[in-house]
Amino acid sequence: MVMELLAPAGSFNVFKIAVNRGADAIYLAGQNFGARAYAENFSIEEIKKSVEYAHLNNVKVFVTVNTLINNFEVIDLLKYIFNLYKIGVDAVIVQDFGVLKLINTVFPQIKVHASTQMGLNNYYSILWASKNGVSRAIFPREISVDEISHIHSKLKENDINMELEVFSHGALCYSISGNCYISSLNNGRSGNRGACTQPCRREYKLKYKGYNIDNGYLLSTHDLNVSDDIETLQKAGIDSIKLEGRMKSEDYVGTIVNSYRNIIDKKEGNFKDDLNFVFNRKFTRGYLLNQSPGEVMGRKSSGHIGYYIGEIVEIDDENLKANNNSKTNKRIKNTKYTSNNNSKANKQSKNTKYTSNNNSKANKQSKNTKYTSNNNSKATENFKGFKNKEDENDSEEFIKTTKKIKISKENPVDIQIGDGIAFKIGKKIKGIYIDDIIEQNDDYIIFNTTRNVRLGDKVFISYSHSINKELKKHKKEHIQSKIPITFNIYLDDNLHVNIVAKFYLKESHKIEFNYKSRQTFEKAINRPIGLEEVKKQLSKTGNTPFYIEEINIKDYPNDLFIPTSKLNEIRREILDKASQHLLNYYKPYRNQIKETKNNLTNFIKKYNAKEIKQSNTELGISVFVDNIELVEIASNYHIKKIYFDPSYLYNNPKDYFKNIKDILIDAYIKSDSTEFVWVLPSFISEEEINKCIEIHEDLKAKEFNIGIMSDVPGIGNLFNSNIHGNHNLNVWNSFACENLSNSGFNSSILSSEISHDEINQLKSKLETDDDFNLELIVHGNLEVMESKDDFSNLNNGKNLIIDEASDYAILEDKKRKKFKYKVLFDFNKKSHFRNKDCLCLIDELGRIKNLGLSSIILDCRFSNKNYTSRIISLYLEGLKNTNKKNLNSLKKEVHSLTHSYLSKGNFLDGRIHEKDKK
Repeated sequence: MVMELLAPAGSFNVFKIAVNRGADAIYLAGQNFGARAYAENFSIEEIKKSVEYAHLNNVKVFVTVNTLINNFEVIDLLKYIFNLYKIGVDAVIVQDFGVLKLINTVFPQIKVHASTQMGLNNYYSILWASKNGVSRAIFPREISVDEISHIHSKLKENDINMELEVFSHGALCYSISGNCYISSLNNGRSGNRGACTQPCRREYKLKYKGYNIDNGYLLSTHDLNVSDDIETLQKAGIDSIKLEGRMKSEDYVGTIVNSYRNIIDKKEGNFKDDLNFVFNRKFTRGYLLNQSPGEVMGRKSSGHIGYYIGEIVEIDDENLKANNNSKTNKRIKNTKYTSNNNSKANKQSKNTKYTSNNNSKANKQSKNTKYTSNNNSKATENFKGFKNKEDENDSEEFIKTTKKIKISKENPVDIQIGDGIAFKIGKKIKGIYIDDIIEQNDDYIIFNTTRNVRLGDKVFISYSHSINKELKKHKKEHIQSKIPITFNIYLDDNLHVNIVAKFYLKESHKIEFNYKSRQTFEKAINRPIGLEEVKKQLSKTGNTPFYIEEINIKDYPNDLFIPTSKLNEIRREILDKASQHLLNYYKPYRNQIKETKNNLTNFIKKYNAKEIKQSNTELGISVFVDNIELVEIASNYHIKKIYFDPSYLYNNPKDYFKNIKDILIDAYIKSDSTEFVWVLPSFISEEEINKCIEIHEDLKAKEFNIGIMSDVPGIGNLFNSNIHGNHNLNVWNSFACENLSNSGFNSSILSSEISHDEINQLKSKLETDDDFNLELIVHGNLEVMESKDDFSNLNNGKNLIIDEASDYAILEDKKRKKFKYKVLFDFNKKSHFRNKDCLCLIDELGRIKNLGLSSIILDCRFSNKNYTSRIISLYLEGLKNTNKKNLNSLKKEVHSLTHSYLSKGNFLDGRIHEKDKK
């Protein structure tokens, strides 16, 4: 079976192009609850229109409902999903465990795809998803094709039906599974809510022990491109390859869909080359195809340059004389340059920087377009990535001259008139459009330009005129005849046409219906209409979803006649009826809608009435530590749990698993009577889980009762102990708690992204209060991101070498220097980023005590014994006396210990800029 090609759409215009260019399915977002808050997105009316257009073209539509939600939003979410259900969308894409629980409860008929942000990266998590009503798992971008092949084999072996999907092309998120909190905690916009400010595309400095190791776009990845690996992915059991780009243009989506469509279908042509001519940050085959972090990262640039052609090898200055009589061009307000002789006014809108050349008509440029040249050329968004300005010391008055340049072709690209070319001069990019070509072959190209270029400058092609021209043919609505249909025809006694029509959809579902015409045949007076003529007229199915596979006419007499116009009416009526049957197939029946609406109404009434009495559980303290010394310190205090995280004690898996059993025994003994919990590595593999199970069972047999903390949703039934959820589970609402509780978890850490009011609402709606405990991190340098990047292959070609396993580097935002992060590496060389600012909610303990939580958590990892001891003491004292004056006094002591800015994170105000959409 051929893999599904799944394309993005951020608007209806892009949607049409994706369908018309050959996508099998489209994913899009409504104006709420989709993880691209600043895309144009779709209204309900547009979703309905899009779904009908797609289904008539035998294309599926998946709607992203993949943000995290709080309890205040539950009713709006359910009403929105009910609308999607009535429209007949093919599936919804979800990351929130609570949203998954809600859909299974209220809309069990809707197919659910687990978002990459759900982090299902091993067999146990996929097995959990299958038991929780998920029909498709979208793997994180960090998983390899070999791991997927293994998971697919186990699913097949255990007769578990689960579709598997991977991202195959486009931008890569730096953070594992897209779980990044930098934007939320430092900029007030949550990436988990679709409002990411893309901190990974900024410039940074990397320092180690006071030395500047490197600088540049250190967190910026290349763009994924697996166009060479389609067969490998299919053999691994992948059902769908997904193209990234809901924020991308018509040009971009149309080009990549067309390329991958033809590659999948094994058509002849240079379709892989076309991928170079739309926005990209150079390409990588990604972790998916086992590339190293150094190969995935693109640390020199975060923008689009284009496809490398070669470099300038000759510049002919003789034709400078041709411009000797030109008039001086002067700068005009807000425009850096306009040229040349006798040109009409160049009108530029906001942020437009350049226009040129001779006798050109007005070049009108829209917002954010930066370059147009040469004569009569049009702007294209492919130059949006260019950031350079001309040298600030250029003269106010100058003459621009034409030069004939020769570019050697290291890649034999055929340049055409209208193509976009970029010259890289140092760190600057200067773009033009080609409007004349003097000479060209496989080795070089010669043309004129007025750009101030130099020998040796690198040259790139960034825009293909021919691709853009071809794309224009696919912008109009057009129904493609993709579905074979069969007509079995007979004439009744009154010569009415009776047709039994039959066709199949992609799921091999048969649709069969009867049709009887109003029109009748009649006895021929002169020339009867033959059987083949009847078949010919009924076979014309243009601009419908169908093509005729077979027409069978039983016992057709040879003496009948019917006007061609009536045959055409019959054909239109039967095909219209077939189209309606096609659309109805995807929609629920009226009685199903009525039943679901009643179910929804009852659920909402119950939910609104639900006010669970807060428990009287005494608020305790739990502590994160990362070494045995700190375990011993924590055990001296009356605390609930010690969360022991040994992931950073070793710099390789072999040493970790060789020593971890003895370390756990030693730590458990030193924890005394305090509940002791082993924090498993995040983004853990199946192989590592199995090793941990073996170690845990051995310790259990020796009566070491050790709890487990993990972020794997399917881990609840694997360990015979208490299971606690780590912060990466992203618990935002009461239904996520219920889902985790049903999955074997005893407790979970609440997300650090949600506010006091949201936590209060969550607790007031939580029915699992007696069985499921909630904790909140109130102190520490929060982990804001985890990445597979090991900082190898830096811009200077070297790797970051950390002397000690528990040591760290410092990452500093180059322009906003107050944003600094400690970078630490676990035993798998994954990098963990911790905020320089210290979360401190000690002065909010009065509020927190009233929330009904089980315990607050102090994160004392990567600290010393004195610090850990004092922090625990101060918070214990704060819990005893929540008088505001006392708490403020304690906060001053905390500040003297941390020597850093104390932050309240999102606790009071939430994501403060979340609703400031452009």
